[in-house]
Amino acid sequence: AAFSLELNTIGIGIVVRDFRGQVLGCASINLAKASSPFVIESLTFEEGQSFAVTNGFQIGIAEFDASNIIKAILSNSVAGIEEPIVSNTKKLLKFFGS
Repeated sequence: AAFSLELNTIGIGIVVRDFRGQVLGCASINLAKASSPFVIESLTFEEGQSFAVTNGFQIGIAEFDASNIIKAILSNSVAGIEEPIVSNTKKLLKFFGS
């Protein structure tokens, strides 16, 4: 993800590959108004999962380097502006048997 302070927007890039590394799908998404790095990382993960579900991809491995998002997904105590994002991500993960 990339953040523009001037425009207060987020740019997200998504690439879905198969087990051989071949690209199956990709997308770039611009989102407005991010309030924190945690929200940006949460939205990035959520958008990636949503892209996979919408396009019928079965994800075995999601490469993601924000451990605080994983902790939030595994936690039952997320509150504030992040709660709807984390909640929706948990619902999307159910499509993958997680």
